[in-house]
Amino acid sequence: MFLQTDKDFSAWILTLPDLDRDRKDVEERESADAIGALNERGYREHAQGKLRQVATWLYRGAYALGIAILLIPDPYHVLTWTAVALPWLAIAAVAKFRPFYRFGGPNNCPLPDLSPPLFIPGIFLALVALKSMSTVDWQSTLVLTLLGALAIVGAAFYVDPWLRKHFGAAALLAVLCCGYGYGAGLEANALLDHSTPRPYHVTVLSKRVSHGKSRSYYLGVPAWGPHALGEDVMVSRWRYQNTRVGDTACIQLRPGALRVGWYVLASCGNEHYDDVSNAGPASAR
Repeated sequence: MFLQTDKDFSAWILTLPDLDRDRKDVEERESADAIGALNERGYREHAQGKLRQVATWLYRGAYALGIAILLIPDPYHVLTWTAVALPWLAIAAVAKFRPFYRFGGPNNCPLPDLSPPLFIPGIFLALVALKSMSTVDWQSTLVLTLLGALAIVGAAFYVDPWLRKHFGAAALLAVLCCGYGYGAGLEANALLDHSTPRPYHVTVLSKRVSHGKSRSYYLGVPAWGPHALGEDVMVSRWRYQNTRVGDTACIQLRPGALRVGWYVLASCGNEHYDDVSNAGPASAR
């Protein structure tokens, strides 16, 4: 109501590029090229609709699978291994149907984005690993996490030409995929470890519950084996409720199939995992 612009200022404003329009033009051109590439390969409108449905199933399936491994008992680890494999399935889909499929892109883009199936399973696997096992040292865990994230993001970067042009999106995806490096790495390290556990008898010194975005249960134990100081070990809700202060428990230590030492707190006299948890290595084999 108060600002007045003169003729020269208005003319200068009109000479500025419309970045939103330019970005939209690029998106429309990329979409047209991708659809044209599918048409040349024999994937007509009906087949393209099916591909969009598959992308939607992968997107929803990633969330459904993640929730399932947290809530549904998985004694044979079918859900866990499916979550480990789903990101690689997304990579294979992008490799076959690029540039129609890709990892990333703006909101409301007409081309399907398969980045959610790439990183969402890893986030849920990381939650399962945090609740079901502990590692001996953080250095080897960090190396495993970085190698796992590098492997999944490197494969995505290799197969997706769009991702190679957008380093910001690739960097963000790398951060999100650290959950996959941690969760999938520790799950594979534990599930493929068939060594005999080394038990350490400890007395439960304390119990506590952590209230945050999710509820976590801890049992305090004294120094044992490679740990010179006492610590709080995260356990399942079932283990927490069935353990009292002063009870004797056994920490079962294993070297790990990927050479990352890990352990769980279990009842003494049972070499197997007797925690009745929902998924992961802490459930019965």
